[in-house]
Amino acid sequence: MNAHVNVPEQYLRDNQANLQFAINQASHINRRVYEKKYPEITYTRFIPIDYSTPEFAASVTYFSYDGTGKAKWINTRADDVPYANANLAKYEIQIAEGAMGYDYTLFEIGRARWLGVNLAAMNAMYARRAYEEMCEEVGYFGNEAKGFYGLINYPGITKVAAPNNAADTSALWADKNADEILLDVNNALLGVYVDSLTIEMADTILLPHAQLVALTTRRIPDTQMSIIEFLEKNNVYTRETGRKLTIKALRQLTGAGDGGTDRMVAYKRDEEVLSMHIPMAFRFLPTQFEGLQFKNPGIFRIGGLDVRRPGSVRYVDGI
Repeated sequence: MNAHVNVPEQYLRDNQANLQFAINQASHINRRVYEKKYPEITYTRFIPIDYSTPEFAASVTYFSYDGTGKAKWINTRADDVPYANANLAKYEIQIAEGAMGYDYTLFEIGRARWLGVNLAAMNAMYARRAYEEMCEEVGYFGNEAKGFYGLINYPGITKVAAPNNAADTSALWADKNADEILLDVNNALLGVYVDSLTIEMADTILLPHAQLVALTTRRIPDTQMSIIEFLEKNNVYTRETGRKLTIKALRQLTGAGDGGTDRMVAYKRDEEVLSMHIPMAFRFLPTQFEGLQFKNPGIFRIGGLDVRRPGSVRYVDGI
């Protein structure tokens, strides 16, 4: 026999008030979280982000192509006209779901109401931060379980070892003079240009912090000009296009090369060359009351990086 339990009306009113307070607090906190900037997170600076895929798409399909064909001389009655051929390759990037949220207890809500104070947004900030860190990890290194690759370890990218210095003792920039360092950078830029039959030009150089410090603090002999100042004006990309070469540090490149060596990445930072798919950016769902907790789940959907034109990217290891 089931016993009927009378729930005090005051309890119901208090619980409803707690829920409404929790919803209002979550709305206030979530707005602050969405507005907060994360300067330490860098993937959006170096990887074009594609938000155009429908939110619940299972995958992203794209085509990479190159063309072949060569014109030739013919006579007026020729029947052997040459034709160009576009070689299409189909690729598919899977989309995966992720979640991260925050919560607070019934007692925390009650105390906050009693004191008339706002709940701290710290947990919500950490939830958003965790999402950003996951996106950065996927953007740079991919995820083996999901079959994703990143900007630093993408398969099929031309990878070369930095040459030794003139003394043939080391390839490290710490052991090279200014001319040898400049040659390493320009060879990376030139490699992209030549390998693509002068179609592609890398406009961005990413370096480990130690190497960027070397460029910034070491000077061209007999001048007051740092290596990086000289390099910004005297590089293959700038000479050919008149535009400034982007040279930035990326801490993830330290030890990212073969054998744990430091890696330099030269690439064209353009969405036609590479992009990371985020069909559903991080969002908080409505507050849910479960047990003695008010839960604020957050969800997102992201895909791996796709490099549509691998010839526009080049790795140089051992610097």
